[in-house]
Amino acid sequence: MTDAEMRGENEEQMKVSCIQIMREKLKECCHLAYYFQPFNDHWHIPLLSEEAKRYNHESFHHFCSDYSSFEFPSLPVIDGEVKHCSYSELEKITDFKTENFIQTTHSGRLFRGTITKGSEKRPVIVKTWDFLLLRDHLCSIRPLKFCDEIELYETASAHPYLIKLSTYCCERRLAAVYDEEFIADLSDVLLDDAFGWDYRIRVATQLADLLAWLHERRIAVGSITASCIIINAAEFEPLVVFSTFCFFKISEDSSRVTTLFWLAGNEY
Repeated sequence: MTDAEMRGENEEQMKVSCIQIMREKLKECCHLAYYFQPFNDHWHIPLLSEEAKRYNHESFHHFCSDYSSFEFPSLPVIDGEVKHCSYSELEKITDFKTENFIQTTHSGRLFRGTITKGSEKRPVIVKTWDFLLLRDHLCSIRPLKFCDEIELYETASAHPYLIKLSTYCCERRLAAVYDEEFIADLSDVLLDDAFGWDYRIRVATQLADLLAWLHERRIAVGSITASCIIINAAEFEPLVVFSTFCFFKISEDSSRVTTLFWLAGNEY
């Protein structure tokens, strides 16, 4: 084995180790600490009396106070570049208000954001894994699904048609920040006269290239919709496939498919 091959193998082992550390720490972290946060009180239970709603709301905020001093895990730097950010740093990137909202996903929402470093500002996209009331059976596994996405985007960072991970947050709110400005998705321009056959073939070819790249790595993809594909609305390029579709890791035994990556499709 050459020195270059040995370095590559060592780097790959370090990547796996970092992801495994993050997965183990979040497995130990109680998902209720993410659920009982004051910003999760936007909820509605149909058919309940006003008194019952008021009681549930008061109980929710009582538990929020119990988790107010919860110590969230300190997580590693991924791939030597992607650092964990605090919740206060995440709030400086986006305020999670309606005007910055982009769309909903299976696991949460997408928001516009901005990273500021000195006089430099760059637009980003923030994806959240929400624990909004009502609590469902997926709440307990949401932190692990979050790890799945971080693992995929860390592993796939070399591919030109996947959005690039900038930072991630596990303090109070699970969120990933991606280095891309949201201008439009494919569903916004499908009926645009300017989106002619040349552009359509380009998008289809780029998407096919990405799917082939994923399948080579035994990752099957499902639930791709036009809203998964972010494009430059002016030039209809570059193509960036965002994580609003489903991934399945195919085991070495090709007769068995295990759900490893389930990345927040827009439709159930």
